[in-house]
Amino acid sequence: MLWFVLIGLAIVGLVTARYLHVMDEIHGLALYCAASLAALWGLAVAPSEAQISVGLLTLGGLQLQARRIKF
Repeated sequence: MLWFVLIGLAIVGLVTARYLHVMDEIHGLALYCAASLAALWGLAVAPSEAQISVGLLTLGGLQLQARRIKF
């Protein structure tokens, strides 16, 4: 269950860093680094089923993003 908390912390950190990056660059960058490390640590301790499902969701998201019409 620790992996779920770490990945959740990473998602919250990345969302917060996106808004913070606009106001203050160094704090946003530090939060991006901390969230990335939390995500990597969470995925490292996650069971293999969770790793595979997160990987498939990521690939599906990338495919949907590539199909978006750009003007």
